Amino acid sequence: MWHSARRRVSRRSNPRTAPVVKKPARTRLACQALEDRSVPSALPDSLYIGDAGINGTSSDDLVRRIDATTGADRGIFVAANSAGLNGPRGLIFANPGVLLVVNQNVNEDFNGEVLRFNGQTGTPLNKLVPLQDPDAPFAPRGIVMRDNTIFVADVLAADGSPGRIAIYDADSGKFKGELVPSPTVFAEQFNPRGVVFGPDGNLYVSVFNTTNPVAGAVLRYVPATGAWSVVATNNGDGIADPGENQSLHRPEGIVFGPDGNIYVTSYRADATDNDKILVLNPATGAQIDEIDTDAVGGPRAYGQGLLFGPGGGLFVPITTIGVPDSGTVRRYDVSTKTYDVFVDHGPLVQPWYLTFGRTDPATLDYIEPAVHGSLSVTSASGSSAAASMGVSLSTDWNTPAPTDTYSIRDTNSSSADTLLPANDLASTSIGNLPVSPEIVENVPLTWWTPDGLGLDNAS
Repeated sequence: MWHSARRRVSRRSNPRTAPVVKKPARTRLACQALEDRSVPSALPDSLYIGDAGINGTSSDDLVRRIDATTGADRGIFVAANSAGLNGPRGLIFANPGVLLVVNQNVNEDFNGEVLRFNGQTGTPLNKLVPLQDPDAPFAPRGIVMRDNTIFVADVLAADGSPGRIAIYDADSGKFKGELVPSPTVFAEQFNPRGVVFGPDGNLYVSVFNTTNPVAGAVLRYVPATGAWSVVATNNGDGIADPGENQSLHRPEGIVFGPDGNIYVTSYRADATDNDKILVLNPATGAQIDEIDTDAVGGPRAYGQGLLFGPGGGLFVPITTIGVPDSGTVRRYDVSTKTYDVFVDHGPLVQPWYLTFGRTDPATLDYIEPAVHGSLSVTSASGSSAAASMGVSLSTDWNTPAPTDTYSIRDTNSSSADTLLPANDLASTSIGNLPVSPEIVENVPLTWWTPDGLGLDNAS
């Protein structure tokens, strides 16, 4: 299924202790949060975007951090040219402490690489796959990670021959093989750009053809069997063959939506066409819908990458240079196909790929903050009917949260409370208490015990 690599030569083309309650034999709690929509129901998150600058110039090759709620600029996260960054492409968090960034090394006669940066500070760590590695990708773009293995779309080889999906160990960077479809399955030129694991556990790949700018395809690879299949294709000959998608041109960004469909970018074929995002049925490949990102005859506004984020919005950085929307990030409501400008002009120049702190590194799904965490009791006072308990909060993502005071209430006193059924968490042992999505900084919560257990002796 995985094959050994072709040797590359040197020539480049641009292409988270829970509450401690001192009551013997009482070791289980249930919890809910009071209705309160005046505060956000999420812990802080950020959006990270690779910015290639103007025409790939090295002075602007960096990663910028954006507030995931407001779109406000939080500044440069990975400094320009840090660790040799020259053409930031795919980026994912391997874990909260490590950000992986694909470095294409644009317009250079040597390999690309996979860089590692501290996930909290953005400072460089040792390179996961350095350019000196003979199995390093030459022209890498998209990246995903599953089962401690990373998959990198390598557009083409140094000699210009077709590309591959290169596979590496996520800890050591050791080369584990490559994926290339058989010509009997896909006869067109294989130049992969985007990669994503679907809900079915299979790998989906967006493919273009360096020799034909109007061709494009989406392929599926089944890890369990090693089988490849074509989901959607356009061979670019201008003839509408049965089952062919004539709107699929040079696809790159590829994700699955909350609706289970594929969303993939597609460039215009020529001046009589427009740039768009296609919505495809992953089982049949049939086009369900499309979202136009510009109009025929108007300024172009294409995006290389795209990603679903908080609240189900589809985030699309506008990569096009020299147009009114250059450097902005749009947030689409895919049900209405309308957008708002999430990041306006200023921070970004030529944004490409993107990731949130809560983006799943395999499926690229956004993980809404119903995360698990720990509550450590730091103080307690009051009666069993209404007590005050100081706690310190942490989560799986190590999101910083200050020690704060949360209200505690006995079940017998909670009849007048308005509760959130969606957050009615099942009883669980204190040692593994889930944290409600409503727990955020400086937010009051109500807790109670289902059997009338008082908390006056809590500590």
